[in-house]
Amino acid sequence: MHEARKRTSNGRPESAVESTVEPALRRMEPPAEGRRSLAVSEPRQAPAGFELAGPLRRRSIRRDLALLSLATLLALAPFSARAFNIDESLFLWTAEQIQREPLDFYGFEVNWYGESEPMHAVTKNPPLASYFIAAVAALLGWSEVALHIAFLVPALAAATGTYFLARRWCAHPLEATLLGTMTPVFLTCSATVMCDTMMLAMFCWAVWCWMKGLEDERPGLLGISALLITAASLTKYFALSLIPLLIVCSLLKRKRLGLWWWPFVIPIGVLCAYQWWTSTQYGHGLLLDAASYSMGEEDLAKPNFAARVIIGLLFAGGCVIPALFYAPFLWSARTLLVAAFAFAVLGLLWGTGTHSVGPIEIYWVPSIPWYTKAQLLIAGMAGTSLIGLALAEAYRARDADSLLLGAWVLGTFVFASTVNWTNNGRSILPMAPVAGVLIVRQLETRFRVASPRVLGALRWAFVPGLAVALAVTWADSSWSNSIRLAANTIAARHRSEAGTLWFEGHWGFQYYMQKAGARALDLTRDLVTVGDRIVMPTNNVDVYNFPEQRVIQIDHLHGDTPPWIRTNSVTLGAGFYSSSFGPLPYAFGAALPDAYHVFLARESFRCALPPGRDARDELNR
Repeated sequence: MHEARKRTSNGRPESAVESTVEPALRRMEPPAEGRRSLAVSEPRQAPAGFELAGPLRRRSIRRDLALLSLATLLALAPFSARAFNIDESLFLWTAEQIQREPLDFYGFEVNWYGESEPMHAVTKNPPLASYFIAAVAALLGWSEVALHIAFLVPALAAATGTYFLARRWCAHPLEATLLGTMTPVFLTCSATVMCDTMMLAMFCWAVWCWMKGLEDERPGLLGISALLITAASLTKYFALSLIPLLIVCSLLKRKRLGLWWWPFVIPIGVLCAYQWWTSTQYGHGLLLDAASYSMGEEDLAKPNFAARVIIGLLFAGGCVIPALFYAPFLWSARTLLVAAFAFAVLGLLWGTGTHSVGPIEIYWVPSIPWYTKAQLLIAGMAGTSLIGLALAEAYRARDADSLLLGAWVLGTFVFASTVNWTNNGRSILPMAPVAGVLIVRQLETRFRVASPRVLGALRWAFVPGLAVALAVTWADSSWSNSIRLAANTIAARHRSEAGTLWFEGHWGFQYYMQKAGARALDLTRDLVTVGDRIVMPTNNVDVYNFPEQRVIQIDHLHGDTPPWIRTNSVTLGAGFYSSSFGPLPYAFGAALPDAYHVFLARESFRCALPPGRDARDELNR
């Protein structure tokens, strides 16, 4: 890999504005004859140590924001009618409770793991996103279209916040922002009504306000940043990581403690009050409860530490796929060959077991298809490239901005891979905005002078990443829609029959089955009587079989799932929302469609799940 030019040790001047538009401090070397320079001749300064790069043009912030907003809307608006799925049900039920009892947001019971439990014992997210849903629903109703359109606002806020951060750190902020937001993880998460993109939007703007306020000595901006950190933390607890991250970066800039650290009292005080209040309200503090769950709960596949790191690389690479398509421009050929060889050994030489690929064990799968192994290699290359960029950024510059960029990505990776109870795309999302910045900064460093052919390749390398991102978002939306269709079809067929219509499984299937009048089966205590019907989905969780002498199958339905790409399939090893289903966030290939089986009770019986038995052991039986 070509070495980057040495950067200054003190970074940008503290009085510098957040924009990269400043008087140039260095004279650029003239480009070689017959080549086009990537350096801009207009007065713009890139971050310390970077040679300026980019086509000769002056792009206004207003036009950039218009293009960025248009791209975000065009990418997400087609999915505004998608069905609710995965944990969206929990956020929606909490919003309904908030409309009934605004200060008792988790004061109801839910059957989410096969038995009825208090909501405060089930959910591990704070309630602010549900307050937003409740407010929107009060005005626009509970339809999928209304809520998804409302959640375009956090997506736009996250994209624009990323743009203003990118203006601080590179000479091509629009390109960096598009690389970070037109990714599988950003589009897929933003197409839901969960808390992730909302937290990310406040996360990005909190960083921008803090860095701007610190440089310009504006206490008001520091206070706004503290309020955004507080709100982000009450949306998703991961945002608390901003406090140590910004403290360390501020110390590097200011070299000493000062009054600048006082605003951190706001989020710390509010979160302590939240812990105390929820402890008195629900018998246990929800903040520390979520932390203990993340670190204490084990993934179903129970991988070892090395396997979790490898799965983390696969998720990072798949979720931020532009790191793959730009890798030939970011690294030397030798570096790429070494990484490719390492993951080829992992996938081919170690993949001799029927349930494993290297140290990664994939349960419930009779064999690992060759195309899954190939995708492990591809995703591993992309993830290694991304983490390598973060490590190189922190090592080579060693200033506050570079440390912030590197720690942002590496901290997210460590949490998602080794701290959280499972690897999933939602935990990878926070690194997406910085990933685009890191890619562009490295390109600006390496291609100060480039041929027209290279320039064209750099532009076209964006296209396959965008295509994959849209395909993954479409696949996830299609899967969700197929679940809604199956639930409504089954309910219409069997709801009018005598007896109770029960169902197993959760996620979006539970949301739509309950909405249609069916009841979630409590596997520990419910009484099933003769003539009752029980619906059992595949590709779901907490699904148990019943003895054949007690039930008989009377109906089945196949879901209209995507035939060539899946975000949740144990047969392909894809599990965007949990690596329990496989080590990839999504996978291309042929997979069996989801199936829904309807059974008729031959005799009455009471469910009695054995103590300590995990219903998820019966997945896909």
